[in-house]
Amino acid sequence: MTLSFVTLSNLVEQARSDIQVGSKSFAFASAIFSRDQRESCWKLYSWCRRADDAIDDESSPDRARVALAALERNTRAAFRGECSSADGHPWLGLQEIAGRYKLPEKAALDLLRGFAFDVGENSNQSKTQIDIQIADQESLLDYCYCVAGTVGLLMCPIMGVRDPAATRSAIALGSAMQLTNIARDVKEDLLRGRVYLPRTWLVDGGVEPIEILNRKNRAAVLKVVNELLDLAEELYEVGASGIHFLPWRAAWAVQVAAYIYRDIGRTIVRRGAAHNFERVIVGRHRKFVLFILATAELVKNRIVQIPIRIYKQIFGTSEKRNRDGLDLISS
Repeated sequence: MTLSFVTLSNLVEQARSDIQVGSKSFAFASAIFSRDQRESCWKLYSWCRRADDAIDDESSPDRARVALAALERNTRAAFRGECSSADGHPWLGLQEIAGRYKLPEKAALDLLRGFAFDVGENSNQSKTQIDIQIADQESLLDYCYCVAGTVGLLMCPIMGVRDPAATRSAIALGSAMQLTNIARDVKEDLLRGRVYLPRTWLVDGGVEPIEILNRKNRAAVLKVVNELLDLAEELYEVGASGIHFLPWRAAWAVQVAAYIYRDIGRTIVRRGAAHNFERVIVGRHRKFVLFILATAELVKNRIVQIPIRIYKQIFGTSEKRNRDGLDLISS
C-alpha cells in the first residue's frame, strides 16, 4: 500500500507528539538520529505506547484480554501490509516502518506477550487484591525482554544493524531500562494495584505487597529495589559492550539514552533511606550534563577502536566471544 505525502506527514506529527508527551528522555535522545531514523523511532514508540495504553485503559481483566487479542490481530495485519487509511495512527506508522526496515515480527508479538503480565494472565493474586505481576527473577527477565528488550531488537534494523551478535546487547540494554522503570515507578504502580518487584524477593524481605509503601518496610523494599538496580547495572554493561555495532550517529543517540536512564537508577540508590518512592525525574540541566558525558565517552571509545580495527585488519584476530551475562537475558 502506498501512503500519500500528507498522510505520512500527519503520521510523523502524531508520532512526535506521542513521544514528547510519553517520554521526554527518549524524545531528547532521538533528536540525535538522522531524520529518517528519528521519525521511524517516533513511529515505533507510538505503536508501543498506544498498545500499552490500550491495555491499561480497560476497566477489567476480561476487557483487557479482548483488547490484547485485537492488538495482536492488528499488529499481524500491519506486518502483512494489510492496514488501510481507516486504521489510522499508529498502525499505518508501524506498517510503514515494518515494511521499509523488515522489522522482526516475532519481536513485535513478543512485546504484546509481555502485556499479558499487565492483564494478569501470568500473575498471582494476593489476599490483598494486589496483583503480583512478577513471580521471581526468571519471570522478571522474561517480562523485561518482552516489553523492552524487544524494542531493542526492533530498533536494530532502523539503526542499520543486521549483525546477529548485536541482538544480545540490544536485548540487554532494553531490559536494563525496563528494570530502571520498575524501580522508578514502585509507588505509581502500587497505586494502580500492580507490583512488578518479584514476589520471591519481597517474601524474602518479609514484605506483603499491600505494605510496600509502609514506612516500617522502607529498608526492606529499598533492598529489593537496589537488587533490581544491581541487575540493571549488569545489563547496562552488556548493552554498552554492543555500542560498537552501531553507526556513529545511532551509537550517539543510544549512548545518551542509556546515560539518562542509568542516572535515574543511580539517583534512587544515592538517595538511600531518604528515597520515598516518588518518581525520579531527570531535569533539563542534568540531561545536558549527561549528554556531554555520554558524548565524551563515545568519542573516546571510538578513537581507541580505530587502531584496534587497523591491527585486526592487518594481523587478523582469534578473539574469543565473551559470553558473560548471557544467562541474565531471557530469549
